[in-house]
Amino acid sequence: MKKCQQLQAKEPKPHTQTVMAELVPTVTSLTEEATRNRPGQPTKRNDAILDTICTRLECGEALVMICNDPSMPGYQTVMQWKREDPELAARFNAAREEGTYALDDVAELIARKVPGFATGDFRYDDLLVSVLAQRKRYANRKRFGDKVQMDVVQHQSVIIDWNTIEGEGGDGV
Repeated sequence: MKKCQQLQAKEPKPHTQTVMAELVPTVTSLTEEATRNRPGQPTKRNDAILDTICTRLECGEALVMICNDPSMPGYQTVMQWKREDPELAARFNAAREEGTYALDDVAELIARKVPGFATGDFRYDDLLVSVLAQRKRYANRKRFGDKVQMDVVQHQSVIIDWNTIEGEGGDGV
């Protein structure tokens, strides 16, 4: 009898959507922290900084991580440059696409448990490989994205003259 009372006294597990909703403020504050403006004047745009950002993107590094480096401009500054210059946006996107090959290589090294890449913690390594796979699919949909097949069927109206449908293979009569 005591076990039944204990089972009834247990509170039900919260619904997954409830748990996710509780995480939203935490994730939002982390995002705000990672992309916040830096104090002081915005960094002046120059070719050396842009080349460094592109090189790091080509190595698979996330833009947020690059911008959190004290020697680099802040995330908001870089995004403003990108919004104002379509050529720069195209250059960053091309660098990100190239970076997906590095992400793919690193994911394989982790999956193969190569020392220096794999942590030895199966769950963490599995999570890392999954995150890297998602990033490469997002950044280079042409190469790593899900394949989509679409069948196009055209329906056309046909007018049949009943006098021509006679005999074998016709109306079956």
